[in-house]
Amino acid sequence: MSSEHKAELFNAIHTGDPASAVSLLEQGVSANSRNESGISALQLAVASGMDTIVAQLLVHGATICNDYADEPSPFASEIMSLERLHNIRQIVRRAPLPGYIGSHPLDEQYAGSIETLRSEGIVRLQQLIDEESRAVLHRQFSEFVEYLDRKMSAGEGLKKFYDEEVHYWPAEKAYVTNNAFRFCPSLIDVALSPALLGLAEAYYQKPVFIRRAMAMRYLPWQGTAGDMFDWHHDVEDKQFKVMLLLTDVSDDDQYMSYISGSHLTLRPLRQFQSNRLELIDESGERVFKATGTAGDGFLFDTNGIHRANRNSEGAVRDVLILEYACEASDIAGGSIPGELLDKCRTDKTHPLHHMSLETPMWTISRWRSSFTWHDTLPFPGTWLSSEYTFKTDPDSLSKDVGDSVRYPLKLIYIVHADGLDETWLDRLRVSIDSANQQQGEQHFKIFIADYSTESIMHCVEEFLFDERQYFHQPVHGVFNRAWCINHAARRFLTSSDKYFLVSDIDIIFPTDFAEKCVSKYLSSGRDICLTAPAYYLEESGSKSVRSYADPFMGKMPIWRIFPGGCCLYSQDLFNRLGGFDEAYEGWGSEDEDLYERASAASNVIVDRSMRFLHINHPRREDTEKPFVDENIEHFARKRDGLIGWCNWQRWGEDFMPPITDNRSGKMIYRYRRPRWTRFGLPVVEGDRYTIISPDAAFELNASAAAVYQLCTGQFSVGGIIDTLVAATGYDQAELSRDIMATIDHLAANGVIKLD
Repeated sequence: MSSEHKAELFNAIHTGDPASAVSLLEQGVSANSRNESGISALQLAVASGMDTIVAQLLVHGATICNDYADEPSPFASEIMSLERLHNIRQIVRRAPLPGYIGSHPLDEQYAGSIETLRSEGIVRLQQLIDEESRAVLHRQFSEFVEYLDRKMSAGEGLKKFYDEEVHYWPAEKAYVTNNAFRFCPSLIDVALSPALLGLAEAYYQKPVFIRRAMAMRYLPWQGTAGDMFDWHHDVEDKQFKVMLLLTDVSDDDQYMSYISGSHLTLRPLRQFQSNRLELIDESGERVFKATGTAGDGFLFDTNGIHRANRNSEGAVRDVLILEYACEASDIAGGSIPGELLDKCRTDKTHPLHHMSLETPMWTISRWRSSFTWHDTLPFPGTWLSSEYTFKTDPDSLSKDVGDSVRYPLKLIYIVHADGLDETWLDRLRVSIDSANQQQGEQHFKIFIADYSTESIMHCVEEFLFDERQYFHQPVHGVFNRAWCINHAARRFLTSSDKYFLVSDIDIIFPTDFAEKCVSKYLSSGRDICLTAPAYYLEESGSKSVRSYADPFMGKMPIWRIFPGGCCLYSQDLFNRLGGFDEAYEGWGSEDEDLYERASAASNVIVDRSMRFLHINHPRREDTEKPFVDENIEHFARKRDGLIGWCNWQRWGEDFMPPITDNRSGKMIYRYRRPRWTRFGLPVVEGDRYTIISPDAAFELNASAAAVYQLCTGQFSVGGIIDTLVAATGYDQAELSRDIMATIDHLAANGVIKLD
């Protein structure tokens, strides 16, 4: 496009004209255009506060990395608040994929339905399935109910958490399964029908796949409030859902209510997180009642405000629910027949492809008390479709920036061959092969730090292109993993290395790992500590998830909370933390220690969409085993505030001093979730806030009340800090200290508890 058209794009940004900007982008003006001063369109849109244009630039391929090594990212924290990022994210996730031509055409008979869905957020399709299909599905549904009844007779099957595979909810008299394909296999045919796929794709205007299939039975029950029985949205930006009635539902039964048009709302971050909605006028004409006859289907966007209604005099309600998504970040998983499974796994365009690869959420004890998108909100690559991310226009670069665009990553292997079995070299070779087979523009530079008694150079020189990629430093006596990583970082890293990885020799990397690291995280320039779940590779080739659990599960062992094996660090964060604490002899607890300090200082991310495989091997000799218990005790003393968080032995003076953060007494972990005890919402009288229980009362000031009101169990301590920083604009470090002191005080007085 001509310079004139580029000038028109910048003029549209200056004047705040999103329609003109989108039109120019659709005509082919590069989203990475720069003006005569070298300022990019994205930088100008961010600086001008034009969030709608920022989102459209991202959708049309604006690069999210720094084109120049010495300029800040447009999404740096000093430029972009979480509130703005959240607003931009909502617009991006609603936007169609430019130029996308769907593979599942919309049936002409549903053209009017899709327009209604776009404007109202919900539409009824009469007799979406015929009577014969409905009868088969209802018979299979009844077998699911009978299965759960048998489990309850055996004293099992009662609800522990919502994301279980199957459970009965006594308080709500509800039967629920998150794996409806297991019990209703005929539902797969419905989910893959051209009609539904065409509707889903027409709504998203992006490639779609199936996220989850659910089955629910609501027995007649009195009106309730809370969870899905109160007004809420599904904490999604845009999600296409199909509810299929297996029984008739009338106005006197247990129907779903939906506020027409509410799916278009862009909600503030705090409301989005808390899911607290204003009172709804149920007498208004905007309330849609999802009533109909068995076989009817309701298509709706779950970002709209809705709720399930209960009636002790109503009929039993049986429904099947299908969820279609266009992002692969939060697939629930499910049972797929063997004859279909192989096809799904090999065909990346198949609507069940991602589900076929996903470990079902109920097998890894996931607990939906956290928002999987919140921790990665500052990293646009995590909420941009893969078609959008990391598109660099060569014409937009006015100077040769070489590797600063490619972000080559230094991958450091720590090798201590003493005590390892004879297969260690084979495992290292497999790991390095996987690291060298990265697809796309991003690649690793391999470095090997050898701390074995005897040099292994003759074993590994085939992997190296430069002698500077290897050194040998024999460690005599007890192997100190913390010291070795610190030492390797000092030997291999230069001031230009913004990020680096440290890996065990037993890790197999996915081929898109480097590309995802750069496009999702590194391009933002943020301080992070990043890892991914490590699944064990059995001899049969199967994967086990015993080594991984959700990071918000509270009291799970830390090595399961923050998977090791391979971690990516920003060098600035690593240096500010002072690296690993070398007081931990042998191995064990040094990872947990760094995790605690990193989570208090910056972003700690476990990305479930990027998985490693861990090669099984015999355990090393137990020469360091006597130190494991000592390390655990040392770590516990740190947590309890009995000793300082910094106790370095040999860390060099040329690095910045470590962060000291004992806080007051016992450390509060950023991922722990404060929850009210016996006290409810504050009673407000002027500037006084009082919380009352049958046996006690406390008066809070406005600041303490603001913290207390967020202690609902939905927010982590870190989430409360981020929310209040975004709402007030106060200095994060200062506000963090005040908030944690307040939580300390509330917990000490029994007003809240920490899950």
